[in-house]
Amino acid sequence: MVQNQVVASSWRGLLQYITNNLIGNGYYYWHLTELPVHKESKWGGIDKKFVKKYKTDKSKFQRARRKKDGLANFIYIRWQQFAFVFHTHGTVPSDVEYTDVFYDIREKPDEVKLHNGKKIRLRHKMIFLKIGLETGFDIQLSNNGKAHVKLSKDTYLGLKAIFHNTAIRRNTNSLKGVFAMVNGLPNYAGVVKQKKMLREYIVKQAEKNELRVIDKKTKKKRKMQYKDFYIYTKKDTVKVFDETK
Repeated sequence: MVQNQVVASSWRGLLQYITNNLIGNGYYYWHLTELPVHKESKWGGIDKKFVKKYKTDKSKFQRARRKKDGLANFIYIRWQQFAFVFHTHGTVPSDVEYTDVFYDIREKPDEVKLHNGKKIRLRHKMIFLKIGLETGFDIQLSNNGKAHVKLSKDTYLGLKAIFHNTAIRRNTNSLKGVFAMVNGLPNYAGVVKQKKMLREYIVKQAEKNELRVIDKKTKKKRKMQYKDFYIYTKKDTVKVFDETK
């Protein structure tokens, strides 16, 4: 069944599959289609059309033979409305309908000159994966050829705003609670680095607002420290597809 092969059971699984199984194995070219939410009942049929269009239902041996012959291999994966097609370098097989726009994640963002002389950098070579209304991830290719994942700029700044506003209320338990939110995020190297930066920020906010906690050893009040904001760094592996269906 197509459903079991292409539909990720969670956004964590999708993110893991894109970074480890695809980008990590040379699937550098990507295309994203965001399916209409109000047509959810038709998503299964759209999955089958993508699979047929790009011939993504190949076995491991068939992919190996295509690679040996210099042909590109294609993979289709979807989570909720986000439908991705990835492919490797190589000649596009004659049985593939290559009609969508693909981007190469290895390319640097284009630089565009505006009419006022200022320049901005386009971000379309980077994969942006938005989870819900408030959380997003940027996926890029690092210098070592591996996928680099970090929180999007909006997500990072949004967390800082939450920490700032919570610190003003001067409730240490609430401050610890909101910081615990970041421990629920998958621990890619880029995300862990941002967690440490956020911890530095929240400690400064605690000091700025004169927040104090009771030290477990001395039983006296002290400033909030890094140890009050634990960072979970273990990178868990999740199942990508629901095998029970």
